Amino acid sequence: MSFITTISSHLSGNTLQIRNADSQQIASIQEHQLINKKGETLYTIKGNIVFEGNTTDNDQIELLVKANNILEDSESRVFPRHMNEVKFTVRKGRIYYKKGLQIKDAGLIAEYLKMDDGNFALQDYKGNRLATIHGSSATSAQLMAVFYHVYKKQHLDQNVRRRIANVDKVKQDKKQDENGIIKPYWARGGQEWVWDGEVLKPRWGSSPGKRWEFDGRILKPVYSSDPHDEWVWDGEKLEPRWTNSDINTYIWEGDKLKPYWVSDSKREYELTGEFVKPLWGNRPEDEWILEGNIPKPVIAIVVLGIAGR
Repeated sequence: MSFITTISSHLSGNTLQIRNADSQQIASIQEHQLINKKGETLYTIKGNIVFEGNTTDNDQIELLVKANNILEDSESRVFPRHMNEVKFTVRKGRIYYKKGLQIKDAGLIAEYLKMDDGNFALQDYKGNRLATIHGSSATSAQLMAVFYHVYKKQHLDQNVRRRIANVDKVKQDKKQDENGIIKPYWARGGQEWVWDGEVLKPRWGSSPGKRWEFDGRILKPVYSSDPHDEWVWDGEKLEPRWTNSDINTYIWEGDKLKPYWVSDSKREYELTGEFVKPLWGNRPEDEWILEGNIPKPVIAIVVLGIAGR
């Protein structure tokens, strides 16, 4: 039997009826309880709290819905009893597994939509209808109780966990592909740097103040809240984010790094294979060797001495 459901609201009796695709009633919310077709109380709803069974004892709390309206644009969160983790995240009616909102569609489980006739539809992440709710009297806690009933009945967690695991694997594979080391070629004892795909840090020793993070656009120290320490990368140019200083703007022209506005041979470098060296003059102390894959703006802050300040 299909579990695609219709939930109808009889306002006079304050009842939400849950029906499947065959129009057979399989559960209902009567007053403040979700009851299955056998007459068993599955959940008791009080305010924004969903309790398991026919009780409001604290040790039977199933869900804590931290939201006034899960259909609003603001982010809402749903917690288990101990509130030690986020169970679901909701925004604009879109329900995500744990903090799955951070990875967008991979973490999406289901979505409530407002229909033209004023009713609400609950659909899965592919857009397949799971439920239709007639009437707008349902509270956020009631909506989450209905969703949770469908969620457990159809084991929706299994699919979303697989999708999140696939995303995590792709991210990990990408991170491994982007790992690298940059170190002085001639200068013994010089600072060596490790790039892990997200953070640049000294290879040896503990120097939290010298850790930098790069998201593909913004390059900034991990432990600094000063916006004047941030740099912006546009795919060619690297420049201070908040300081209007032409002298500190650099550009990668192919494999050549140089100041963008001024001429300064001491700040010009060339990337040749795995080597980075001054474009002009013989300065062995300024030659570097690369191992692995490191983004050009990350290379730049190392060879220019910005990372080690």
